[in-house]
Amino acid sequence: MTSVSKAGSAERVLSPRVSELKKKIHDDKYLTTAIERIASVLSRNLVETRGVTGNSADFMLQ
Repeated sequence: MTSVSKAGSAERVLSPRVSELKKKIHDDKYLTTAIERIASVLSRNLVETRGVTGNSADFMLQ
């Protein structure tokens, strides 16, 4: 008789950080804050690397 192991049947031990993030992903306030932070960092980076001329189509200059 052949034994077949089922993938994922054994529980993996997650690091404390991963466990914490798995809980936070269901928190609307956490997600909103994280998205706003990402948008802020990206916006700042765009302004610093491309500059702002006052033209709403600055992104098309590159």
